[in-house]
Amino acid sequence: MKKLILLAAAVCALGMTPAVFCADIRVPALELYTLLGESPDGVLGLMSRGVMDLRVEGGAKTGGRIVLGFSTGALEEVALSAEPLVTFQAAGIELREIFGLPVDLGYFIGEGVTFGSGEVFAERFDADPFTSSYPGWLHFPRAAYQYEGIHTLQGTGIGVDLKMKKALLSLYVYQDGRFDEDPSAAFDFEYGHWAADLRWAMHFGKVYLEAFLGATSAAATSYGYYRGGIQFYVREEVVEFLLQAGIPRWAPPETLDIDLLYLLVEPRVRLGVLSVIPTFFWRPAYFLMQPTGEQALDINLDFLVSKPAVWPVAGGVESTFVYQIEEGGAAVTSDKFRMKLATYLQFITPGVLWEIRLNANVLPFQADNLLEALVAVKAEF
Repeated sequence: MKKLILLAAAVCALGMTPAVFCADIRVPALELYTLLGESPDGVLGLMSRGVMDLRVEGGAKTGGRIVLGFSTGALEEVALSAEPLVTFQAAGIELREIFGLPVDLGYFIGEGVTFGSGEVFAERFDADPFTSSYPGWLHFPRAAYQYEGIHTLQGTGIGVDLKMKKALLSLYVYQDGRFDEDPSAAFDFEYGHWAADLRWAMHFGKVYLEAFLGATSAAATSYGYYRGGIQFYVREEVVEFLLQAGIPRWAPPETLDIDLLYLLVEPRVRLGVLSVIPTFFWRPAYFLMQPTGEQALDINLDFLVSKPAVWPVAGGVESTFVYQIEEGGAAVTSDKFRMKLATYLQFITPGVLWEIRLNANVLPFQADNLLEALVAVKAEF
């Protein structure tokens, strides 16, 4: 990583011809979470996980990018490992407005766009972020997934964007890098699984709508594997409403039932400095083309006191009810009903958001696992 940064800096410093431009090096995401609670060894301990993206990109007409980073748990163990923490995430080149038309053509390798996350509106239409904060590691510090969006593209292929003033139509054709025909074993990349995804995104002032459909070929079934979903967001002065609904993975002729559904419903009411945010989240049986092993229904009620851009401190209380259907890949037969209470404080500094949470695991009641503390830091630079 240091060599990459030094190389980009050297290119900027040389300035051999007017055609040489500097690369833009930035970290759009750096998130660190440390939980004080019961460790996998059954004793009180600190457990950390984190996410980091390092992007090197540039070019006004022909844009290129390289993304390095990590997304991992057990950072205490990883820090002592001989394996590199920062690894290749993605690379791509985009030719913008080919032949003077409102069409962009891109070639990509690795992790691509996320459908149903709202990122397309922030990147393409400069909209303020509106996605839910619930399906992340703040509320799932021990989970296998961050449920950010309905599906994230992974593979090698091309993408075409047809740009309009308030809409975007995108087509991606690629070799799917997420597909594994034997999800019961450790993930094993398989060549030759071809995929295509079509996305439509549009906005009308206070209304944002995104929809996508995709399919992946498979040798195990002539029917293939399918995915699709929608995201709808609308806001008024004191009321907002967010809906994310879709099927991350469906393999016909299997039954299309509720177990496959990804559903997040979040109305928001803002009354002065007080925000009331209930979240209803149905965790799917499959996510990112793999079985989650942690299917559940979550109901979260958040009372937030804040005054953005005025107060440097915010805080609130939450109550979370969970009906756990599956855990660790097995059906839950006892203690299906879970309840957690939390109080939190947020400290907002330039470029960094700090959050301290105290969680009380009310149900099932276990005296040695009653309280947990969580510290989270999110930065962008």
